[in-house]
Amino acid sequence: MLTIEIGTDSEGNVASRDLCVLKVLFVSYIEETQLSGLIKQLIERNYDLIENLLMITKEPKFPFDISVATKIASYIYNNPGEGTIKEKGKLFSMLYSVHKKRLKLKSKQVLKSIIYIDDMWQFCPRIVSRTSIKQFKELLENGHKTGIYLVIGSILPYRNLLLQLMNYNSTGRSYSVFQELGSELLFNSEELIFFKEPHLPQIVCYKK
Repeated sequence: MLTIEIGTDSEGNVASRDLCVLKVLFVSYIEETQLSGLIKQLIERNYDLIENLLMITKEPKFPFDISVATKIASYIYNNPGEGTIKEKGKLFSMLYSVHKKRLKLKSKQVLKSIIYIDDMWQFCPRIVSRTSIKQFKELLENGHKTGIYLVIGSILPYRNLLLQLMNYNSTGRSYSVFQELGSELLFNSEELIFFKEPHLPQIVCYKK
């Protein structure tokens, strides 16, 4: 279980969800602190359960004390030289290889891995090779089966961000589009939080 606090309900009770159940969490935010606060409390609450964390961000700054996150790997897409992963070709290969090994082991008792992307619409145009696209889609669709979970941010207020993402085709080639797979968390300017779980019709509203 990877507990993440969503917000508070109308009676003031804290609402939490298990990222392991959500599989992929898409976050539409207005201010960067909304997303960074979410990832900070996710890491701090579940640090002992996280084997490794891949941060894909536009700037080399993280929403927590770097000394706390000893298992971190980072790719800074605006300046790869500032991250621990400096080549795009190695970006997903690390966790993708872990994913494939765990699939062969068929073990459910594994520590968790998290991929965090701060803004998918700035990052997606940089995924151009067939191999990278294949690895990314595999982790999106099946990463949860081997303990790999994604938190993906967007500054654009799209509904069903996953379908928007998979409709995006940076290579001009044709790829299949997933059905609704991830959960969505949308912040608005009035400090309301709208949450939608996959395959459930209702959207739940919380307060920050």
